[in-house]
Amino acid sequence: MNKFGLNWAKALMIALMLGTFACEKSEPLDPNEPVPDPKGTITANISEVTEIRIIDGAGIECGYIGWTFPDNFDLAGTLISICDLGAMHGLGNIARNLSSTAFTAPAAENRSVACEPGHGYIIRVVSDSYTVYVRLYVVETIVEEVSDINGVHRIKTGAKVQYQYPF
Repeated sequence: MNKFGLNWAKALMIALMLGTFACEKSEPLDPNEPVPDPKGTITANISEVTEIRIIDGAGIECGYIGWTFPDNFDLAGTLISICDLGAMHGLGNIARNLSSTAFTAPAAENRSVACEPGHGYIIRVVSDSYTVYVRLYVVETIVEEVSDINGVHRIKTGAKVQYQYPF
């Protein structure tokens, strides 16, 4: 009987250890704690001539995320909307819990949303057969120097972003 009790205790201890090691920390416990970029992170520059094309699960292009002057996202798609999650440390800090996310009106009604460096965003694109979520982090604004008769001016021409989809 003692032998049975000891084996049961060992089995329980092993199960608890395996459960502890098998759990992967997927959400940050502290939103102020930097979380590494997730696997599949893509870094890109967006501007008035370059954008991120979004493909749904059927392989059909259903929208894009671009940039427009003076410093806004340019969104286009059947039903594309965006939510600014505020300042954060990076793409890894954008949580997967979408249930409480407040999205803007679809792009057809509201195409331009501020593109804030250091902010995280979730973009939702609804196509005929799929809904695709994109998490996006704005690393920095791209600034170029332009000369004219009045001197040299620094103007914003795009943004360096990190994104992941589907997520």
